[in-house]
Amino acid sequence: MRKPKVVIASNDEDLRKRAATILSENQQGIDFDVKTYEDRERLGNLPESQVYIATSLNPDSNQQKVARKLRDENVKCARILLARVSDLTKQHAKFPKASLFSNYFAYIKNGQKSKDEKDIKWREFQTWFRENQTAFQDIAIEGDLIPLPIELENTLERVRQRKLMSIPLKIGVIGLGTLGLGILEKAARSDNISSAHVHTHFVNGDYSPVLNSLDLTGEQRDKIIPHGKDLEEVIKENPDVLLITTGQHGVNYEAYKKREELTEMLFRTGLPKIDPILKAIIANNFQGLIAMQSNPNGHLIKHAMKLGIPREQLTSFSPDTIRHRAELYEYLKELDPKIKEEDILLMAIGEHMKGGNPLYLEAFVKVNNVLKPLFEAFPELKDEDLRREICANAKARGLAVVQSASKYQHDYRGVPQRVKECLEDISTLQRYSRYPIYAGLLSVPAEFTYKSFGDDRIEVRVKRTGDLRSLTKDKNILLNELDPEVKEVINQTKEWETK
Repeated sequence: MRKPKVVIASNDEDLRKRAATILSENQQGIDFDVKTYEDRERLGNLPESQVYIATSLNPDSNQQKVARKLRDENVKCARILLARVSDLTKQHAKFPKASLFSNYFAYIKNGQKSKDEKDIKWREFQTWFRENQTAFQDIAIEGDLIPLPIELENTLERVRQRKLMSIPLKIGVIGLGTLGLGILEKAARSDNISSAHVHTHFVNGDYSPVLNSLDLTGEQRDKIIPHGKDLEEVIKENPDVLLITTGQHGVNYEAYKKREELTEMLFRTGLPKIDPILKAIIANNFQGLIAMQSNPNGHLIKHAMKLGIPREQLTSFSPDTIRHRAELYEYLKELDPKIKEEDILLMAIGEHMKGGNPLYLEAFVKVNNVLKPLFEAFPELKDEDLRREICANAKARGLAVVQSASKYQHDYRGVPQRVKECLEDISTLQRYSRYPIYAGLLSVPAEFTYKSFGDDRIEVRVKRTGDLRSLTKDKNILLNELDPEVKEVINQTKEWETK
């Protein structure tokens, strides 16, 4: 990924340099390429630079004209106004009718919220500004009690959360079976993907019949660049995220009675196809994120680690919460017939494995269009009772996930959409994945980190949001309730972390 740029516009050289220093030293996981310009160099020349920080409070200034121009031309650039409390106060005296401060002061006077400007609460002003100013999307305010570093950190975090800056990704896809094509189709439709480099050993040179089967416009189809000669060509393109989707095709899941039998078969048949990809990754010193979409995800990730690929460079976007959410929905609809399955937000630890553990104390339910914690929305529930009723009697675990598709009207067709959304999260430099993904050997709620690589690139990595116990508020959950298979993987994870 190219580094996001921050343009700091200010006639105050001291403020400009100080802001640039703060951003350079404290980037919240983003390696900003901070650039500063003089006023005359800015107007009409800004690219999609991700973050534009202006400091002039005068609505007729070049800085604010640039902000309006970026807004009107729909340039993908977060627009922030940086102001000192003292400057806002001075501006109120100098421009009593036109200033942003005066507008707010008039607003609170008319609403009879205050009779004296000394009573103005600056956080309230910040909230008002966000709701009423269109040229800028946010304001960072510095005062005696509001340090600039904290203000910039908080504001830039809001920029990320609101997805106001976006860096389109280059992706690679190796394997064009049902899953690979589904991911490719979703990705090509996304504005967050600039290009997709693909390879499959099933096609001998001519990719047209396969790619023409996708429901894409000509412009979307042009994003896809096939590589027929060698899978290494995709890796040498240095995509930001490399998705490995090759594996065993046409599996008859009903033929297997035990999860272990299915896992062994998938690993045995998939390894000869995956191993050359992993060795090519190592040989070419590939630095992008590697998403192992092939099954069995955890076993293949473990194999990649043994070959020497760093843990934080490996993940999988496949793990789902389908069965846990479906089971919780079956339970909750008895209490509230109006609830819908999509109203439930649920995380889990190791949920793609036998005995995965749903984090009910971290769950949310939408009630009357308001998202509430599960046990606030349903105060009659108790966590231990919920676990007893749902966990002990779960019908869809491990192997049964794919065998219960008819009951829950779900199968692995949901994976391409989850992959697309994870890629969008990375493209907009989000801190947290919206789904549990693999971080190490276990599927967990995870965090994305962005680190510098070279002069103009950053690379994304994954890590857990905390230690395994801190991922849930449930007491002793990891010791007492996890399946032995999950406990074993947790122990393996600890071993890898100590190496």
